[in-house]
Amino acid sequence: MEKRALITKQTSYSQDKGTYGKKGNIAENGCGAIAAYNACQLLERPFPFQEALLVLGSSALGHGRMGTNPFALLRFLKAKGLKLRLRRLSKTQDKKGVYIVLYLYSYKGRLSGHYVTLYGQDNCFLAYNDSHDGQIKEYASIRELKKIHKAKALWAWQIK
Repeated sequence: MEKRALITKQTSYSQDKGTYGKKGNIAENGCGAIAAYNACQLLERPFPFQEALLVLGSSALGHGRMGTNPFALLRFLKAKGLKLRLRRLSKTQDKKGVYIVLYLYSYKGRLSGHYVTLYGQDNCFLAYNDSHDGQIKEYASIRELKKIHKAKALWAWQIK
């Protein structure tokens, strides 16, 4: 599967207020839109990134300051004709396919969340937009991602 124009460094995008929702910005709050964009690129169902920013930003939580509404993200992907399936961690061990993962973690005493796109290969998952340096990270399993990020909760949707 050819990988095209994937976004791996969210922090390289605008920090201007109002670029994601009325009060959020792409660099701090746009990870859900980036995850949707990357998943569709990996599935060879591309669309303009600006479309995800506009649609998902308009329904973002806290006018954008709290990021992407997970229900809006699922509706957006379904409207693109994609099938989504919430998977238990035990059902992701075959490491095949494209996933969007939302994990919650504690940062400076506050609960935060982050969306990443995973591409399962034979022996690992490649994670896009999961580091501040823009590097594509590898995980042996989604459980490993959860452990490394000290996630309090994690949801993984397989996208087809």
